[in-house]
Amino acid sequence: MSCQQMCLIRTVPKLRSTNTVLTSYSNETMKPLGLALLRVRHRGQTFYTEFYIVEPSTTTLLGLPTCQKFDILRCIDAVQNACNVTNIIHEFSDVFHGLGCYPGEHHIVVDT
Repeated sequence: MSCQQMCLIRTVPKLRSTNTVLTSYSNETMKPLGLALLRVRHRGQTFYTEFYIVEPSTTTLLGLPTCQKFDILRCIDAVQNACNVTNIIHEFSDVFHGLGCYPGEHHIVVDT
């Protein structure tokens, strides 16, 4: 989370020091200003999650553990039954609404 975004929070949290060095997708490294524990709400669930606060104005990212807590991402080891496409679209309608485009340019690498 950028320092600029953090300052928009009503009660600005205290930063804890960290020795962590972050590496971006483009392999650039940066030292965060600190670590902030923030309350995050999604679909009626509330969790406290740590965010690394950085100086450049960047998009806030959620890590895998946070995404799994909020049931945004799931690890699926096997698929049991062949699924009906109509049922999938109905069950996960919030995902299949709109164009599905994110602003900006993105590069995603998947391990094979």
